[in-house]
Amino acid sequence: MASMMDRRIDKMGLKAAEKGKDSLPEKPWIADNGLRVIGRTNQSIDLTWAVREGSPVMDSSQDLNIKAEVKECFNSGVSEEDWFEVQMNTIGSDDWITCYKGFKNQCGVTNLTPDANVKFRMKKNSDISWGSCITAATDASPPNADDLHRAVSLHAEDMVLRIIGGTMRNNYRGPSIKNLVASHDRNGLTPLMNACQDGQLSLVKTLLQVGAHVNAVAVWNKKTALMTACASGHPSIAQLLSNCGADWSAVDRNGCSALHHAVTSGNIKVVEIALDNSPEDLSNQYDATGWTPILRCVIVGESVDVLKVMLHRGCNPNAIDKSNSKNCLMAAATMGKTEMVRELIDSGADPTFKNLNGKTALDIAVGFEFKEMAMMLEEAIKNVKLYGNVYGAGNRQRRTPRKSNKEKTIS
Repeated sequence: MASMMDRRIDKMGLKAAEKGKDSLPEKPWIADNGLRVIGRTNQSIDLTWAVREGSPVMDSSQDLNIKAEVKECFNSGVSEEDWFEVQMNTIGSDDWITCYKGFKNQCGVTNLTPDANVKFRMKKNSDISWGSCITAATDASPPNADDLHRAVSLHAEDMVLRIIGGTMRNNYRGPSIKNLVASHDRNGLTPLMNACQDGQLSLVKTLLQVGAHVNAVAVWNKKTALMTACASGHPSIAQLLSNCGADWSAVDRNGCSALHHAVTSGNIKVVEIALDNSPEDLSNQYDATGWTPILRCVIVGESVDVLKVMLHRGCNPNAIDKSNSKNCLMAAATMGKTEMVRELIDSGADPTFKNLNGKTALDIAVGFEFKEMAMMLEEAIKNVKLYGNVYGAGNRQRRTPRKSNKEKTIS
């Protein structure tokens, strides 16, 4: 019985010998002399060839400083006569470079590039030839600001979540998630601003949850995420930002508040949210051009419905620009916006107002040959002379005042 077992073992040994030295390792990531990878990052690979575990002992080694350096090594009880040499070969190169030579049985190769494929081989001083090669790769580069901005611009929420998750790994060595969400792209915008601009409510929630600063400003125009959401006409995002502490009093480089931007969006809900949350004095605040929000609505905006909302919420129909060159009625007349002229007259705009040049809205309408508008303004002037201008030249009832902060809280 014993002889039969011996013959079987002998046959197995002969078959293994016939396969040759290169085919001995059953796992390609372990060399025939025990060289193997025990750790890696995006810039380093840790190797060992230890036969057994040992306690760490700091001893001398030779650092050849050739595209790699020894990070840390341990002695595992090998004799002082045994020393080892490890060489590396970058995939695509014909040259083998010694990256470690010394008495230890573990080393770390650093200063590598992310996603790099590297071959390693090792031999002991008593070996005639090199051991079999192993191939290892560094990790991909850690997520950076460009990756996050690209993911947001593509509306790829799953990619954003992977980037966020990657920053939470124990071996992560890149910028913190707070630094990533605070970064600016080439246009000077943060990821939160881009998400607000594109109406990506779910992404906005995610970015706020991981620490995006709700009141951060853009590099060039100094806009906030709230201004961006209002200008783009996204009421749900504007309300979310407001709930998270967005500053409605902030102004951009052009002196425009979020209310200024809201009125030009053409979105009634955004305007209502802005009016509900903005301080009372913002409705009369001038931007750098000298326009109040309602003047901006008349000059830049196109929505008569937005103008109606502003007038019903108590915005001044007789607002005058900073240079005293025109009021809302004259601005609407200049732009040829007949329906806005009608709405302003019905809401109490004074058709008799004259600018510094002595011109009225009627003079402007006649000068541009806006016949329907001119007839409307002539009738309004007659009504003012006959009945005064208590509630407006038309028959509109008194406007609904804006809610005070106290009323908002109670309701």
